Amino acid sequence: MLDRTVETLVERIDAALARIERSTARNQSDMQALEDRHQRFKASVTAALGEIDALIARGGE
Repeated sequence: MLDRTVETLVERIDAALARIERSTARNQSDMQALEDRHQRFKASVTAALGEIDALIARGGE
């Protein structure tokens, strides 16, 4: 009986570790997607600021 209890506990621990590993992989994927979005947003803002600077420069002429 004790062997079965230990076996059950080990199975539960293995299942918990598998869930943690899946969650970690999903979080890493989410973070990469967020980083990609941030880089695209940063490039967009940089381009927009460049256009604004150009408009201001032309307005002063």
